[in-house]
Amino acid sequence: MVLAYAGRRVQSMGGADLDAVSTRIKRLLVALRPSAVVGAAADGGDLLVVETALGIANGPAVHLVLPTPEEVFREHSVEPGWRDRFERVLEQVRERGTVESLGLEDGEEAYRQANGEFLKRAADLAEGDERHAVVVIAAEGEGAMVQDLAARAALSDTPVLRIDPS
Repeated sequence: MVLAYAGRRVQSMGGADLDAVSTRIKRLLVALRPSAVVGAAADGGDLLVVETALGIANGPAVHLVLPTPEEVFREHSVEPGWRDRFERVLEQVRERGTVESLGLEDGEEAYRQANGEFLKRAADLAEGDERHAVVVIAAEGEGAMVQDLAARAALSDTPVLRIDPS
């Protein structure tokens, strides 16, 4: 299985217990044993998925697709308190996967295009009979871009698994 993922930004996760969310993500990844995960690396849900995947021995390959150039993404999608984590994750992913930028101008359309790329990349990485699915770290109805990814997945009959951080 290959998992595309998206999650709420940290400021939108309210008082969520991030350690508990990470534990839930780890349980899901260990149970599903994906061969790869595909998504971005914004603060909050995205980075929690990437950190968790990287922390699993013989875990999945990680493929990051940033909608904008790396420095623009860092500035607009990673809170200052998470930037060290972001840099550490990118360094680790470059050793165990890929980091790609779509090079788009920052804005909602860039993130929508990235969502489409996450799904395409997950489908392309799935080999043979391997399936792909989407994991979202958000409550139902939260986050326009998370909802966009879930809606795109539904249109292609791709299963959506949800972890509600609350």
